[in-house]
Amino acid sequence: MAEAMLGDIRIHYLDTELPDADVILLLLHAFPLQAGMWDEQLRRFGDQYRLIAPDLKGFGGSDAPNDPAAYSVESYADDAAGLLSLLDLERAVVAGQGVLGGQVALALFERHREQVAALVLAGVSPDAATPEEAAANATQQHWIRVEGDLQLLINRLVDRLVGRETSRRAEAVRLARQLMGANPPAGWIGGLEALTNRPDFGPDLDKIDVPTLVVRGAADELVPRETADAMVVQIPDVELVTVADAGHLVSLEQPEAVSRAVEGLLERI
Repeated sequence: MAEAMLGDIRIHYLDTELPDADVILLLLHAFPLQAGMWDEQLRRFGDQYRLIAPDLKGFGGSDAPNDPAAYSVESYADDAAGLLSLLDLERAVVAGQGVLGGQVALALFERHREQVAALVLAGVSPDAATPEEAAANATQQHWIRVEGDLQLLINRLVDRLVGRETSRRAEAVRLARQLMGANPPAGWIGGLEALTNRPDFGPDLDKIDVPTLVVRGAADELVPRETADAMVVQIPDVELVTVADAGHLVSLEQPEAVSRAVEGLLERI
């Protein structure tokens, strides 16, 4: 794993380092995972395209500031843009998994349009947090601060993140637990802060002027089907792929199906 300094924050990232690649894929992980969730995609595409998968600030091997105010969807997006610039990469196909990864991808498009060639939005909600979600996030933050033990949260979250009937459930749960358990408490708290204060991209989806792929797991318990359907109606150049046998973490649960969908997008552009 490589690392880069963005201001005073050290960011770890996976990089296939394929020289002279025609396509750059920037992979943004879900909350509360890390770049390792994209290992199957890196293996599949590593000899075709250059893939870069950062640990967002506070996750994996990246620095985790203690101040929750240091975390926001916008700052994650600026970090991603800064990493591309640091690597002298002009444009990338940006893939975001989950509400957090997808929101960061949308913010990257909004704030650094010139660096985005296309979008992949998997298990994404473009909407702001509801009051109920904000309250639940605050409860989780309080638990982490007081108890300092993430295991209970992992046990609760993993059942909702991974489809209950997914054929690869055991392996997906094992990987999710491993990736979630390796994150520092400050990163969890900061990630929850970013999710609570995330922007509402819903009204501006019609401004997305790059080819876009929306992917949803058929058994996603966190983002309803209606959300994906509404995105497809609003985004001009878009394709919707529904992956059977998958829940919210569709890229982790069914990596082959998602990879095929991404290949279809790359052929389209």
